[in-house]
Amino acid sequence: MIGSKVMKPHVYRNRLLALAEFLYKLPEKQFKYTHWNDSNECGTVACALGWACYMPRFQKLGLFMSKARNRPVMKGISGDSFDAARHLFGLSLQEAFFLFYPGSFKVLCTEKCAPGANAVSKEVAKHIADFAIAKFGSKKICSRAS
Repeated sequence: MIGSKVMKPHVYRNRLLALAEFLYKLPEKQFKYTHWNDSNECGTVACALGWACYMPRFQKLGLFMSKARNRPVMKGISGDSFDAARHLFGLSLQEAFFLFYPGSFKVLCTEKCAPGANAVSKEVAKHIADFAIAKFGSKKICSRAS
């Protein structure tokens, strides 16, 4: 995975499911699938990967919102936000686009494309959770995994 150690599948699955759980609980007005990050006087509005930057479990792993680039980046990983997603969640580039780019193409023999640009957080949360289980399996989730 982009010049780093490959983790066991359950670690990646648990990371994606943690993000999905966070998004499911997120107020709809704080989610916009088409924006990495949009902070204003009303609070932060971000997409799925944008919100991952504010989750302590992913911050500890090096994910952060670059103020200079206004997009998610990963410490020690060159490239763009999709490279950060690939590294953090054990994804191919195609899979990273499928999860974090609205309306993206199908992967893993899924029947649907990614949710569209106007998708709400719960819809994207389900999309991410369904993908995590399809790719990495559905064994019991250990919340302590990185």
